[in-house]
Amino acid sequence: MRHYLSLLSALTLSLFALFSFSERAAAQSIDFTRGEDVTGKIADSLKYILPEFSHGLLSYRDGSKSQGLFNVATYNQSIHFKKRDGTIMELAGIDEVERLIADKRVFIRDNSTFYELLEERERVAIALSRELKFMEADKPGAYGTASPTASVTSYTSIEYNGESHSIGINLSAKYRYKETLWLYNGKSLIKPSKKNLIKLLPGRREEIELYCKENGTEFGNYQWLRKLFNSLK
Repeated sequence: MRHYLSLLSALTLSLFALFSFSERAAAQSIDFTRGEDVTGKIADSLKYILPEFSHGLLSYRDGSKSQGLFNVATYNQSIHFKKRDGTIMELAGIDEVERLIADKRVFIRDNSTFYELLEERERVAIALSRELKFMEADKPGAYGTASPTASVTSYTSIEYNGESHSIGINLSAKYRYKETLWLYNGKSLIKPSKKNLIKLLPGRREEIELYCKENGTEFGNYQWLRKLFNSLK
């Protein structure tokens, strides 16, 4: 993975990065019928990371790039793009994607998950992953990679007791949305903690320990972690 922290420093962070993030992991359920688009029942604010499809630049592992109107889908960690006629398509070959810059926001892809880089100090960044996971419904085979793109379509089966079953007329699927904070050093994603941050920034040990002593330790709270980063001037 290439080092994108210098790029993050050069960009102006959006107001979105000032909001407080929380780990919303409570399970919710949706009712649907056979052949219906399950994801269409979920609010776009949970289904996608960006509030709307935005002009962006995709970078691939082979060094090539592409532009378009992009968004990141939380339910399968894929890139969706909007065509000129308004049709929304899913990008194939997602494993070749390395980075997306859209709406002045930087996303990296690591271990099949997208992470947004939010705040950076001395080549260490706060990163955020967002994942919406279905607990019963399975993704259909329409998300193939044989063609350059695949249309976003519907779920056709669910899995329980270790077996796949065809969808009946009326069913309910459970899903969970989760936001998780990380530390990123340009190579690896690490769980945020005082110990890990000191390892990444050994020259800032005293400042980090003093901040934690005076403000407690809330490494899972973005606002708290952001203030800690801002104190390391």
